[in-house]
Amino acid sequence: MRRTSLVISDLGSGGAQRVLINLARLWLQQNLSVTVITFAGPESDFMVLPVKAARLNVGGYGPSNSLWESLVGNVGRVRRLRKAIRDSRPDVVVSFLAATNILTIFATFGLNCRVVICERNDPKRQSLGRLWDFLRWLFYRFADVTTANSRDAIESLKRYVPAARLEYVPNPVIAPEGVVAKNLPFPVILSVCRLSHQKAVDCVLRGFARVIESFPDWRLLVAGTGEDAADLKQLSARLGIESRVVWLGEVEDPWAYYAAAEVFVLASRYEGTPNALLEAMVSGVAPVVSDAILGADGLVLHNRSGLVFPVDEDRSLADALAQLMADEEKRKTIGRAARESVRRYLEDDAMLAWNRVIGHVPS
Repeated sequence: MRRTSLVISDLGSGGAQRVLINLARLWLQQNLSVTVITFAGPESDFMVLPVKAARLNVGGYGPSNSLWESLVGNVGRVRRLRKAIRDSRPDVVVSFLAATNILTIFATFGLNCRVVICERNDPKRQSLGRLWDFLRWLFYRFADVTTANSRDAIESLKRYVPAARLEYVPNPVIAPEGVVAKNLPFPVILSVCRLSHQKAVDCVLRGFARVIESFPDWRLLVAGTGEDAADLKQLSARLGIESRVVWLGEVEDPWAYYAAAEVFVLASRYEGTPNALLEAMVSGVAPVVSDAILGADGLVLHNRSGLVFPVDEDRSLADALAQLMADEEKRKTIGRAARESVRRYLEDDAMLAWNRVIGHVPS
């Protein structure tokens, strides 16, 4: 039985965490042994691990108050992570997110295992800060394989990694069967994302405010939590749309909301390939996205599989929303094209790429 250890900071509600859970579930189905190693303990979990997956917590999760505290803390994290990896005796280690990737490379020096690290954003657009950016440049080359989920990110990573060690791999999407749509008394625009500067929910609110008087029956549903939650709720009040916006918080099962939505919107200022967008498209929801997402392997083609607007231009976003809100047939046509566009992310095709990366040939 091939042994695989998956390393991530925590099992919160992020996209990388969802990818890890999907991979763990699918590799267990292929009879791999899966151990998930986290810095945070189960008290912070949002995602639920498959029953057959082992779990090791190494501690040390959370911010540091000074450079010295960060240095000492990370030395301890690397030491404990190395022990956890040795205890799990993996054939391959798969790490997610940049800082964890760097710690994993440190922790696996001299160990007899394949090391695969996973970038989830374009490093050209997302800085980790000078020190971590330097460490990424210095140490990524020591991984056996560096993966990314967009072609643009692969191009950017050529600054850090020899091209022969780069692999584009899509996020695996597991679409459940028999989804029952939420019974909502109004047509819905849905946004599923972290409430952070990156995701530009402020732009979504401004765009929605520009069109809502022409479409008074519609509502904007926002699923997610994050550091900007309070500011965004205050912004909706200042825009006079607080009664038209529903804040769902963290949603364990978003599929029922995808099934109920007429339009999906994601206004990100920078992105990799967002899982929420993939899930909405698999569900046949017409997407409206910023052009920061155009690097996601041609996923959304303007006026074909979605509508695209320039980053931070809420007037253009409002125009795109209005087009779809006013035209049911256009919504359906684009929704069908979106579902077709995302087929390559469904589990069978996506897992071919992931199995190749970890060197696994299913029996």
